[in-house]
Amino acid sequence: MTTSRIELPTVSLPSSTMRDVRDWSRIIVATLARGVIATLLGMALWAAAPAVIGWHPTTVMTGSMEPRLHPGDVVVARPVAETSLHAGQVLLYDDPDMPGQLRLHRFDKAGSNGQIITKGDANPAADSTPIMRTAVHGVAFIRVPYVGLPVMWLRDGEYLRVIGLVVVLAAIALLSMLDASLRRRLEDADADADTDGGTTADAGGRTDATDIGLEARVDATTGLPSVVATVSRREARRRVRHTRRLRRAGTVLAIVLVAGGAGLVLPAKALAAGFGATAVNPTSSWAAGSTFDCLGRTVTNSPSFTYQFGAASGTSESDLSANGRAGTLSTGVTRVGGTCGSSPYVTFDGTSGQITTTSATKVTAPTTFTVEAWIRTSTAAGKVVGFGNSQTGTSSSYDRHLYVNSAGKIVFGVYNSGNITIASPAVVTDGAWHHVVGTMSSSGMALYVDGVSVGTNTNTGAEANSGWWRIGYDNLNAWTNAPTSAYFKGDLDDVTAYPTALTAAQVSTLYKQGR
Repeated sequence: MTTSRIELPTVSLPSSTMRDVRDWSRIIVATLARGVIATLLGMALWAAAPAVIGWHPTTVMTGSMEPRLHPGDVVVARPVAETSLHAGQVLLYDDPDMPGQLRLHRFDKAGSNGQIITKGDANPAADSTPIMRTAVHGVAFIRVPYVGLPVMWLRDGEYLRVIGLVVVLAAIALLSMLDASLRRRLEDADADADTDGGTTADAGGRTDATDIGLEARVDATTGLPSVVATVSRREARRRVRHTRRLRRAGTVLAIVLVAGGAGLVLPAKALAAGFGATAVNPTSSWAAGSTFDCLGRTVTNSPSFTYQFGAASGTSESDLSANGRAGTLSTGVTRVGGTCGSSPYVTFDGTSGQITTTSATKVTAPTTFTVEAWIRTSTAAGKVVGFGNSQTGTSSSYDRHLYVNSAGKIVFGVYNSGNITIASPAVVTDGAWHHVVGTMSSSGMALYVDGVSVGTNTNTGAEANSGWWRIGYDNLNAWTNAPTSAYFKGDLDDVTAYPTALTAAQVSTLYKQGR
């Protein structure tokens, strides 16, 4: 006798957990992509929409206002009355040297006959041509970072970057549609649910097979009964609820992302600090219509000490490094307040003024180091900053210093079996602010003036010593072209020593940041 065995196919339902993970992954990626698109569109809107009310969006094309404004930023200028213009504001005005073009520079100071003298923050000197107040289109009010980069790329013929941007945006657009099938499934499920009349039962109260997801069928090949899995109406309703939850969650996530993206460009409050001495929030917008004291520059490169002279009064100067080496201002040192056009600084009288370290603890003189200061003087005299073995008075061992020699040039010198110096080619006693930096390391010595290297040598050693950093005065006896007086006479700001030799790029960045 032949025995026939009927095998029913295995009922295999997809894993609900795996499906949830897959669905969530798709909806999160798509939502993130839509959030990026919404943020970019929001930034573009903030860059262009103010033109509707008569404001002036413009793309920054050069680095003359770095680090506050960068090439590719879009800055929106708000029209203001001529009588409201004052020093410190960033102005958009007709370029006096290039008719038909605009310039975006800071109001540096008032000139004669009501004119305005302007200056780029990254430029060493003020603009040569003053402007009339009638040439001003407005005061910088909103900065939208890097939105104008495609404009610069097209101008400079960098078409590969433009093509790359188009490809990236296209990829983001495709990712934003990654959950399209989920949204279609939701629509189909909604339609099925609307036509669902519920389950049925026979006279004996048995539930229809379709309610439990199974339906009896006859196999077309064998003629034998088989059981196949079907999606029941109960399952359809469950998936409708599941997809609706995903859609609600995705909507909430999109709102959070869009709000967060908009927060990059929407002003939390009107602050002028963004266009002041330090950009505390470079992606916000700021009103530029009020005066304020300038903030100190950002402390970078882990200094041994740094004095920025931001206090309004007093003879104690805080060290803004992590080492807490406070200083004391002697008689002959006077504080000078400032605004965003000229940050606070100190002035030395050239006869008694100096700054000494408060701590009585000596430090070991470094063999790798950098000394830095901003100076303004008209007198060929005095030590700017250096290292000595006496806390006050006149040191018997003294080197690692910057000083103004008898010819009016800045000198960087160390002692290594003799005085080894580098002097600037040009004088610094021209009454203008200059950034002076000296570095020494195993690669040798270098002197920088206004962000540019003006001299180097191969010396790598200095006198082994311990003591204190001194500012404004100490011994210069027997040094090359030593000035008549060791007391510095002039203005001083941002005096800093570092335990490392800063690179040329780091020095250039500090110079561009300004005082």
